[in-house]
Amino acid sequence: MSDIRKLLGPVRKLHEKIRATVIEACERATLGEMAKVVSEQEGDTIFALDRVSEEVLVDYFEREVAPLARQHRGAQMFSVGPLEDHPATPPAVEGGLPMGGH
Repeated sequence: MSDIRKLLGPVRKLHEKIRATVIEACERATLGEMAKVVSEQEGDTIFALDRVSEEVLVDYFEREVAPLARQHRGAQMFSVGPLEDHPATPPAVEGGLPMGGH
């Protein structure tokens, strides 16, 4: 895949699948059940709702992305140019990424 724009369709498909699954889970469960803390890792709190979307994401990558990666092993899958020239790349900041969206 030489044009990163080809990802738009699959990303939208993934978005719709996650959205539908999360809505379905929220309709079946109470707010308390979805807000339940299921894990805390290195300052990151994982809620039951997070697990719903994570399962969809992992399944999607196993079915859709992993086969492509195996097909293109060793080959450059995407051509977006130098990373520092990409408009979504944050500016380099000493000590890490800038905080607060700046």
